Amino acid sequence: SHSADEERLLHRLSASEELMRAVADAQPFALLLDDLHWADSVSRDLFTRLAARLTDIPVLFVSAYRPHVGSSSIGPKETLRLNPLSAEETGTLVTSLGTPPSVAWVRDLSDRLLAATDGSPLLILETLRYALDMDCLALQKGRWETVHPTELAELLDSGSALARRVAAL
Repeated sequence: SHSADEERLLHRLSASEELMRAVADAQPFALLLDDLHWADSVSRDLFTRLAARLTDIPVLFVSAYRPHVGSSSIGPKETLRLNPLSAEETGTLVTSLGTPPSVAWVRDLSDRLLAATDGSPLLILETLRYALDMDCLALQKGRWETVHPTELAELLDSGSALARRVAAL
């Protein structure tokens, strides 16, 4: 006899499998599971079982997760590790958004961004957005401007802009 929780999981598994087989009959597709590290164990178990049941249909399972205890990819594995951005890559990201005032400015900003974000592209973008919101930086007609250089340096040196954004909520 199955527990009530196991019965619910089996029902969801059966319904999900039926849906995915119906879609795959029409055309191949991909199931993208982002931030899997935030999923609960029941959901991860469901997707793992589903991937094991659907090896005979044209479906691609793609999962993105931060490597830590309790998270794993779904189905047969081919791993692509995304490393943090380097100082040069951070500079390229900044210059892709706007023309900098100088090479030295980009180098300094990149170094400070790396120190504040550990090279996470999401955190780099959030930090730039926060600096724009705080009027420390401006992006005018595709050009970066440092409005308040001292405040910008203090903002970047103080750590995660994302933590401050969440705290403000």
